[in-house]
Amino acid sequence: KIQGHQDSVDQTFKVLREVYKDHGLELEDSDIVTNKKGSEDRVSYMSRIHARGRGADVIRVTEDDAAFILGRGGKTKHKIARVSGATLELHERNNIVEIFGSDEERRKARKYVELVRAQRVGPVSVNESHDDGDLTMIAVPHTCVGFVTG
Repeated sequence: KIQGHQDSVDQTFKVLREVYKDHGLELEDSDIVTNKKGSEDRVSYMSRIHARGRGADVIRVTEDDAAFILGRGGKTKHKIARVSGATLELHERNNIVEIFGSDEERRKARKYVELVRAQRVGPVSVNESHDDGDLTMIAVPHTCVGFVTG
């Protein structure tokens, strides 16, 4: 969902169209839904746009989340892309993460992004419910956790 002054919304869609074009995708006017509530315009962006068998998801994040997802030298973003198989574009100016790939690749990337975001504000517990066939769980004694995470 993209909300704001019309010129800001228009600029955001201009940037999104350019990024999609760079990835061989196209943002059509039919993919944009405009809703009016009172005198305020609301524009919401549909999360899946399919072209050439690929799609894209957009996640709006805070500035702090964007920095955490990027990681030092972009390492966290690259790790998420590598393990999910998706392509991630992080637009720090707009606090938007765009995820390009197949449905499965985007689902995994969204999961990893959400886990990284949660990690920024506190401990994260991962259990069997997070397993999409991409998880190996190893029981680590509490006294050894520092050696594993350090």
